[in-house]
Amino acid sequence: NITVMKKLFTLFSAFTFCLSLSAQITITRHDMPDVGDTIRLSNVAILTGFDPSSTGPDYYWDFTTPEPQNQVVEGYVSTQSTPFLYQIIFNTNVANLASPIAGINFLPGFEVTEAYIFYKESNTNYVRAGYAATIAGVPVPMKFDLPELLYTFPLEASSPADSSSSNYSLSFPGIGYFSIDRKRVNVVDGWGTIATPFGNFNTLRVRSTVYEYDSLYIDSIQFGTPINRIYTEYKWIASGHSIPVLTITQEGPLTTAQYIDTVR
Repeated sequence: NITVMKKLFTLFSAFTFCLSLSAQITITRHDMPDVGDTIRLSNVAILTGFDPSSTGPDYYWDFTTPEPQNQVVEGYVSTQSTPFLYQIIFNTNVANLASPIAGINFLPGFEVTEAYIFYKESNTNYVRAGYAATIAGVPVPMKFDLPELLYTFPLEASSPADSSSSNYSLSFPGIGYFSIDRKRVNVVDGWGTIATPFGNFNTLRVRSTVYEYDSLYIDSIQFGTPINRIYTEYKWIASGHSIPVLTITQEGPLTTAQYIDTVR
């Protein structure tokens, strides 16, 4: 009868909805940022009570309890809107997207302005091409010799691991020396549903292990700071959200998190 049919229809709808929540997804270039995107993110400075290493197939992650300490807005612009010298180095063969960044001060005593991260997205991958900043009024593009590979497309639960090795060095005559040597190893190590304060998302989980050697030497004080770093990034990537809905970074005893959110 009609009542039985309605109950069966409701049950079937609920069943298919549950299946859709746990279905494997495929991430492509179209799930990456576009020019004009602005994304609000909440930061958790010290993460407790959540184990980012827990993962698996058809997994459920509950990230609903952490309280954010602050928020930032991440934006993406055309490379043509950046300073002219940046555009020459990060031309269309190298980058097609830029993200302004604030609060950079890696050279003590020198004003740093107009800082950007440059990316290149294509049908086959999404890479970080390098950085640029104006230091003491001088534009300084910092292009990696080989771009840092973030994702290879299509990105699926069965995608093989990939890696990249990127290097950049810069000498300021009479000022100092700065270099980055970074190796990134990426692997999809799980898929399923993650719940955050912003909502529930069907995701792929990407784990990236980063081996980095940074070196900074300042002539005026004759002091150098070489830093060996090994850190792990855990990213939960959902279709249509431009950047991971949640990123957790673990370096030594420190674990921080950043997730897509609304104004709080």
